Amino acid sequence: MSSLAGPEAGVPAIDDPAFGEILQLLRERTGTDFASYRLPTVARRTVNRMISVGAATYADYLEFLREREGEAARLLEHVTIKVSRFYRHAPTFDTLRREVIPELARRVSDRPLTVWSVGCGCGEEPYTLAMLFAEAGVSSVIEATDIDPSALQRAAHGYYADAALFELPRDLRERYLVRSDGFLEVSPLLREQVRFSRHDVLSSQPPPGMARSTSSAFATCSSTWGSRCRKWRWMPFAVPCVPRATSASAKPSGPHPPSPLR
Repeated sequence: MSSLAGPEAGVPAIDDPAFGEILQLLRERTGTDFASYRLPTVARRTVNRMISVGAATYADYLEFLREREGEAARLLEHVTIKVSRFYRHAPTFDTLRREVIPELARRVSDRPLTVWSVGCGCGEEPYTLAMLFAEAGVSSVIEATDIDPSALQRAAHGYYADAALFELPRDLRERYLVRSDGFLEVSPLLREQVRFSRHDVLSSQPPPGMARSTSSAFATCSSTWGSRCRKWRWMPFAVPCVPRATSASAKPSGPHPPSPLR
């Protein structure tokens, strides 16, 4: 596949016109515009999909993509690889549980809290957040968004294999999940706290749930790549304008937020 070699060995060329046409067709068929994402990453994952279907060049794959209606959805799923699990990176969630959420509980008092889980994938992060806020006695709604419809569908079902839960503390696992048909199912009570919707974090518009929210808000984007929201990871906000804090170009209004927790 030498025709795909970029200036660095193993890096696919992103200036190939056929690659641009692939991105355009992907936008037309899925509504997702990858022009503002990290194109080398998009290119590498596109090439991985090309290998699996036997396409030797971008031009070959473009033809394959045009001829098969369902291929755009499969490419989108391949480009937006979901690598997550409940309580992923346990030290971060431990800090969130011990320090951040209690402080948020103090700030919001009896007001409801809107939590935005950006790039939620198959739902592991928003369900984990729902557990932690429930444990702290904080009334919350988790607005979970992703650009991949198939991932959102799986998230809404709320069924997970044991491998997705090995970092989750036992007390949370026993309280909020039940064994069902060989899988672990999120409890109905927890599921009521999470609302899933399709949204591109680089869009200039906030997701539906955040747009209508007037409560205090908290945003996470620990699973999101290719957007500037990465620098706002685990940042609590005391203002109802979080969508602007995670947009592609704007910065949060209101008081300057504290440094991210690492």
